[in-house]
Amino acid sequence: MGSEARNHHFVPQSYLRGFTSKGCKDSSFTVFDIQQNKRFETRPRNVCATRDFNRIAVEGLDPNLIEKSMGEFESLINSAIAQIDRSNSFSGEPKEIILNLMSILATRHPGRRENMR
Repeated sequence: MGSEARNHHFVPQSYLRGFTSKGCKDSSFTVFDIQQNKRFETRPRNVCATRDFNRIAVEGLDPNLIEKSMGEFESLINSAIAQIDRSNSFSGEPKEIILNLMSILATRHPGRRENMR
């Protein structure tokens, strides 16, 4: 269990990296915390995440099934954005990936989950 991801992001790290100074996981960016009215510098790993956010408890299924599936999807995001940028065309598979990302960002949020409860 020690190698399982426990810090689950509701905003994909790969997407957050695009807002950093160097576009990589060790690069930082400025975060504005509206609730606490403060700003700070950090890496994408440290924001928009909740412990075990995607963990499930369904008999017969891997508790990390959703987190692993999200990881597979998230690996497609940066290349889709780059392809749209290069081609200057919002179509095909990159369009589908970005529309799915938009749907995920709109629905996978701790506040929305709490409202659903």
